[in-house]
Amino acid sequence: MDNNEYEEGLYCIPNNYLAMGNIGPLKIRNIIEAVIVCLFVFAALTESPFILKIKVGIGLITILTVLFIFIYGIHNMSVTQFIITYIWFLIKRKEYLLAKPAKDIVQLKSEKNNQNDNAQEGERLYDKAKERLYDALG
Repeated sequence: MDNNEYEEGLYCIPNNYLAMGNIGPLKIRNIIEAVIVCLFVFAALTESPFILKIKVGIGLITILTVLFIFIYGIHNMSVTQFIITYIWFLIKRKEYLLAKPAKDIVQLKSEKNNQNDNAQEGERLYDKAKERLYDALG
């Protein structure tokens, strides 16, 4: 085969190959979060009272783990986005109550039309979600 002769190939380049906000497959936001958190972990390790060998061992385990988790994120979100979404879910969570089959349709409609009870129920659910959030956070 001569140098002038070559086989044409069909190459498929993915749409997100040159996506903005990415360095290769990694998102810039995730990298920045990972570096910031690893700096905090490193600062905490340097202030710890252990000898150097123990600091290095703990540092390798914790910093690499934190780096991996923060760079790749959770469910295609950065870790801070996931935490904010989870807190928002705890605050705005709805409880769905299923009607019993024996209830009459007219009774269900009258319960639906009673706005005062619904407003009080909404406030009760909001307070319950807020208490769950406080319990979860501390």
